[in-house]
Amino acid sequence: MDIPDDVIARRDLKRNKLFNFALQVQGLFSKFVLAILLWSSWALYYSDLGQIIIGKVLITVICIGLGVIAPLIDLNQSHATNPLWTGHARFHLVWQVSAFIYTAVFNIPLLWLNSNISMQLVAIVFVYMWLITFLIAYFTMSVYNGRLNDINGVPENIYIIVGKVFIVDRNLEAVVAMTLVTTFATYLIISG
Repeated sequence: MDIPDDVIARRDLKRNKLFNFALQVQGLFSKFVLAILLWSSWALYYSDLGQIIIGKVLITVICIGLGVIAPLIDLNQSHATNPLWTGHARFHLVWQVSAFIYTAVFNIPLLWLNSNISMQLVAIVFVYMWLITFLIAYFTMSVYNGRLNDINGVPENIYIIVGKVFIVDRNLEAVVAMTLVTTFATYLIISG
């Protein structure tokens, strides 16, 4: 079970209280998303809730992740005030996080205050916009010499399964999970 030195270094960094709080909230939110997914499975088969309502709940949870959890992680020493980042990179990060918040604030009322399926699909497209553009940036990192993480950034999640170590970047893990949840929710809304 060998864990690379750079991963250990990221885990051993001293972080301020806000950053540690953000990491704890992110972990709790992941568990919350799992609970909502379990609830949605139960609700599909054992409740009178329609598929559209269940899908809207799932998209709302994703919007909360974009509008609350991502800013909590990004607006601290790992990103926005990271001393190793250039001022221009920090500017772009704050711009992006502001757009995350705007998307959530725009999407949640759009989902719930309008029963028109077209408006719900607009909200879904806005969520997919963030997910797909992340994946484009991820798959093209070699073109622009990008990295998922910096030495003083967010530590990876480490899973040990049957004695084998799996090191997973939190951003990649979150985006893949949000893409799966969003796709499931989209199916529920469209077929509902």
